[in-house]
Parts: sequence; structure tokens; C-alpha cells
Amino acid sequence: MAERRRRAIPLRWIIAGSFLTVFGVILLAGGGLLYAELQSLLWFTGLARMESHVHATLHDLGPLGNAEPRSLEGIRFQPMIVRPDFMAHASDLAEDLSGGIYRVEVLDRQGRIVARDSGPAEQPSVPDLTGLLKVTEGYLEGERSGVSLRLSYLERGDRQVLLIPLASEGHVIGFLQMTTTWHFGENVLNSFASFLAVGLLVIACVTVALAIRLARVLTEPLERLAQTARQVAAGDFGARTRLGEGAHEIYEVAHTFDQMVERLQISFTAQRRFLADASHELKTPLTALSGMTQMMRVLETRPDARDQRVQALDRMELAVERMERLVGDLLLLSRSEQPETLRAEPVKLHDLIEEAVAEALSAAPGRTLEVRDQSPEEWLLADPDALRRLLRNLLDNALKYTPPEGEVRLSSSSDSEQIRVVVEDTGCGIAPEHLAHLGQRFYRADASRARQSGGTGLGLAICRAIAEQHGGQLLIESQAQNGTRVTLTLPRSSVEDNY
Repeated sequence: MAERRRRAIPLRWIIAGSFLTVFGVILLAGGGLLYAELQSLLWFTGLARMESHVHATLHDLGPLGNAEPRSLEGIRFQPMIVRPDFMAHASDLAEDLSGGIYRVEVLDRQGRIVARDSGPAEQPSVPDLTGLLKVTEGYLEGERSGVSLRLSYLERGDRQVLLIPLASEGHVIGFLQMTTTWHFGENVLNSFASFLAVGLLVIACVTVALAIRLARVLTEPLERLAQTARQVAAGDFGARTRLGEGAHEIYEVAHTFDQMVERLQISFTAQRRFLADASHELKTPLTALSGMTQMMRVLETRPDARDQRVQALDRMELAVERMERLVGDLLLLSRSEQPETLRAEPVKLHDLIEEAVAEALSAAPGRTLEVRDQSPEEWLLADPDALRRLLRNLLDNALKYTPPEGEVRLSSSSDSEQIRVVVEDTGCGIAPEHLAHLGQRFYRADASRARQSGGTGLGLAICRAIAEQHGGQLLIESQAQNGTRVTLTLPRSSVEDNY
């Protein structure tokens, strides 16, 4: 398969770029909202200041009617109520309202100038007042639409203009137009924009550093994980990320990956060892068969070699039997390591012990075996053939490696959680360096003696697999020349006593 093309852009830059893009959009959007809010605040503050100045001045002069609003919040939804003779005092009022800060004009219903202050002659142009006039008259007739009864706009970019409807005796009689400079608001907005730009630049620099750091923190374990995965794919099962358990999920994935590779390494090592051991075990009888076959060809031409041919056939038969036992044990071990092959049925432990003891003694005539069955009524949900094979293997080993004058004991007991079966002997025992390896396939504490006795080195491996298949475990304790103690522990089953 062709090598997959590498990414044009490293993942760390994708992460950093995505982080910067999202954070940049948020900063720009936030800065724009702040700028807009400040602009709106300055604008309405200026309008409220002009409105408040008009109300205060008219109230002091006395031409303001009794409809003065209680607060400035509702001013823009009401016309300014004045006396019928308001227009007669328009010039004086415009001068009083100006105060040197504002430019003031009084307009009639059609937008014509009735009076203005004595300030500079330049005044803002008068917009179309038809819409404002219609809305104000509707308000006076009882229509409460909630539409503002004020008109404000920015003239030539530097002057703020406010138009206020004037009403008397239920009719609109004109408009009051006030103008003030927008330089203060413009300066504040420019200063804020400069401050915002510098702040965004500083934040952007910090964000870049944080994004690169974040991308490195996230991608370094991923890169190491990818490198280790490539090494494992190439056959190096000793490769590890060695990241341990970190602060986020990537480290947890790497730690789990290391554990998985370790189990794979153990599995492949065991598989290679198994293949080597199985090949070695099968090689001996196959070599014997090959030699005996060649000998039979030679002896076939000799009429006086009948006895030698019989001996050769006997040896060939023994070699075949040995291979049959080995293959049978391998098949049994394979089935024992697969939980789905478990044939669970109610079985009485006492019956299994009696059958296993009888078979073991029949294979070792003249030997004695002490049985202490303290749980005669215990029932199990188990595979009877598998458990019988397990007990038989344990008893065979105990009898095989215990001298005739020694003792072999089998005892059983139970409590509220588990059942224990113990097989003890006073035989030669097992050296400490061999205990950790017992139960491995083809492992023999004494290889030559085991082969002479016909063992395949799979007995304890089969026993351990059967025990684990039933949810139990096998514990082996031994000391050289002091005997061996094997404890089988099985969980109690919810089987009623009336089986």
C-alpha cells in the first residue's frame, strides 16, 4: 500500500489558527459592541442634556404648561406643552435657551424659522417634519404608539441636532430645534477606539502565545502517540509513549495505548514461545517416527528380524500416542481459554471429587489418598467434564511426584462467597525460581523427568484456564523437598439445594 500523504498543514497550526480565529472574531465583535454602546451612550447623554436644559429654562421662565413629565425617561414620548402665546416670546426664549453653548431655532408647523438666537448665522438645515408632525398629532388625539416624539440626527458629522414638538391646547404649534457640537463625543470615541485597538493588539499577542502553547500541549502527546503507533506497526512491540497519566484525555488515551501494546507484546511473545515449544514437543516423536520408519525399511529385508520389527512398531505406537496426547491437550487448552465454550449445568462438587479420586487411584494402583470433604452438599453451575479434568490433573501431579511413603490429601471447604478445594502432597516440592512460571504452556520444573513420565507440560496451564473460565483461580504454594499445596478457589453459585 502506498504511503499516505502527510498533511500540508501540521495539526498544531490548525489548532492554533482555529483558536486565534475564534478568539479574534469574539474580540472584534466585543470591541465593536462596546464601541457602539459607548457611541449610543454619548449620543443619548447629549440629547438628554439638551432636553433637560430646555425644561429647566422654560420652567424658570414660566411658559411651560402643567404637562411637565415627572422624569426624563418619558420625555421623548411626549410633546412639550407650552402656553398659547409661546410664539410671541419665541425670540426671547431662543436667546435664553442658547446660553452660548447651543444654537436654538423656533419653527412653525411647516418648518419655517420663526425665531433664532443671536449666535452665528449658520444653522442646520431643517429636515422634513411631516412624519414627526403626524405622529405628534396622533399622540395628542390619544394614539399611544410608543414612537419617539423627538427627531435627532448628526449634521455634517460634527453637530448634534434635536427637534422637539411644541403643543398648546391639544395642537402642534411648532418645533424647537437645538444644535450643539459633537466634538466631545467624537474625541471620546476616537480615544476609545485608539485604546481598544492597542488593547486588542496586546490581547492578540498574548492570545498568539497562548494558542501556540495550547497547540503544543495538545499535539505533543498526539505526535508521540502517532510515532509510537508507527513503531508498533513496524513490529517494534517494545515501543511506548511513556506519557503516563496526564491532565487531559489525550494522556489517558496514550496510557491506554501503552497498556494495549504491552498486552500485545505479552500475547505475541507467548504465541512465539508457544509455537517454538509446540514445534519442539512435536519434533521428538516425529523424529522417532522417521527413524523407526527407516529402520522398518531395513528390517523388512531380513526374515530373522521379527523381534526388532515388533520393537520398532511399539516405539512408533508410543510416539503416535504421545503426539495424540499433545494435540488433545492443545485442543483442550484452546477450548478452556474461550468462555463461550463453557457448558454450565448444576453439578454436585462431592460427586466430582469422588469421580476424580477414583480415576486417579485407578491410574496409580497401590497408592493411598486422604479425602476430607467438608462440603458434601455444595452445588455448582459449572462444566462437569472440565472440572473433573482439573481435579484429575491436580491429583495425578500430586501422586506422580510424591514417593509411595509420602502423603497426598484432598480437602474441600466453603464460606458465604466461595468454595475451596485444596490438594496437598509431601513430595519433592518445587524450587522458588520455578513457581512464577508454573501454569505457562510447556513449562516444566524438571523437563527431562516430565518427558520420561509422558507429560506434555500443558497440565497446569489447562487447570489454570479451566479455573479462570469458571471465574475462579489456582494458587500454587511449594518449597523444595517440603511438598506442594495447590488451592482451587471457585465462586459460589446460586444453585438451589434441591438439584
